[in-house]
Amino acid sequence: MVLVGLAILAAAFVTLAVVLPLLLIGGAILHFYVRRQLRRARPSASRHVIDVEYRVVDRP
Repeated sequence: MVLVGLAILAAAFVTLAVVLPLLLIGGAILHFYVRRQLRRARPSASRHVIDVEYRVVDRP
């Protein structure tokens, strides 16, 4: 019974000491990657400018 408790305690320690920091680091990396991709995919303001020549027609 004591060995089962120690095994559960060891599994909890490994989870907190190894897996949790890896998840936090991976989440931070993913956050910055997605943010950079969204910023890169955002259309620039110059794409929305219509560059044409206009002709004014006077009507009597």
